[in-house]
Amino acid sequence: SLALAALLLVALPPAACGNFVASLHSNFVVNLDFEGDAGAGDSAEAAPDVPDEDVKVLAFAGGERRFRCRLPGPSNASLGGAAPQDAGKTREHFLAAKLAPLRGQCWKLAKDYWSYDVCFGRRAVQFRPGSDARFSLGEHVPGSDELLPDGGVRELYTGGTDNRSMEVRYVCGSAESASRTFTIEEQRPLVYVVTVSGPAFCTWREKDGTEAHDAQGRKLLVSSLLEELRGNCVNLTEGWWTYEYCYPRDMVQYHLQQNRKRDPEYTIGTLNGTAAPVAPDTVESTLVRLRPSISPRERRAPPSGHWT
Repeated sequence: SLALAALLLVALPPAACGNFVASLHSNFVVNLDFEGDAGAGDSAEAAPDVPDEDVKVLAFAGGERRFRCRLPGPSNASLGGAAPQDAGKTREHFLAAKLAPLRGQCWKLAKDYWSYDVCFGRRAVQFRPGSDARFSLGEHVPGSDELLPDGGVRELYTGGTDNRSMEVRYVCGSAESASRTFTIEEQRPLVYVVTVSGPAFCTWREKDGTEAHDAQGRKLLVSSLLEELRGNCVNLTEGWWTYEYCYPRDMVQYHLQQNRKRDPEYTIGTLNGTAAPVAPDTVESTLVRLRPSISPRERRAPPSGHWT
């Protein structure tokens, strides 16, 4: 939840200062960064309690390190009270997480007699097929990325041909190829605006985080976040068995013989032959809380870039 971004960690004696960074790729494991400067956060008096805040004290390392965790209440749910260093790290973290699926991708768009090649996070060009006409619309300026209150993101591209520039607006909406938004407009001479939709740019505050609505009022279910998997199957081999999940229809378990034949093969679950909706952005799903770990070894979080 984006609300977690407002969590502030203030050290109590004799603890060191730690910065909160939620790991979106590690099943919501909390990582504490002890590289920051403790500064004024070395005492409880440095950060008095504020009304309408949820304050808890957490103990680590057998009680030797204690932290006061402050989560702003509804009337103060913003990053405004965070230290600049903490707010900056949180901003960078959520920007990277939201944009990760698009990084390394280039999308093409034809409009009128022009075609466009947009490489997210890198550059964009405008060209006319069959001719030598080709213009740069700019290169990405990382420091200008903006995380918007509605969950969206805004990027700036500058330094294009004849001072052309471009703004990419990522907005709440479907990521399914036939339904998503991908448009370009020349807002004024030599200034372009690209709009791209995706469920990662929604706030997901409705019905305990399972629903959202785009700017046109269309409802998105949380399963919309999985639409990138449609048409692909994910495989995991554990010992003798291989498990395959093909979103959204079925999961199978099989053993792969040396001749590449699956034998035996069992269906673990399927939506085939049922009345369950399988169309894009309509798949019904349930959020499941993971079982708490039972040993120190299990509690160790994988690297934040590791998919679990």
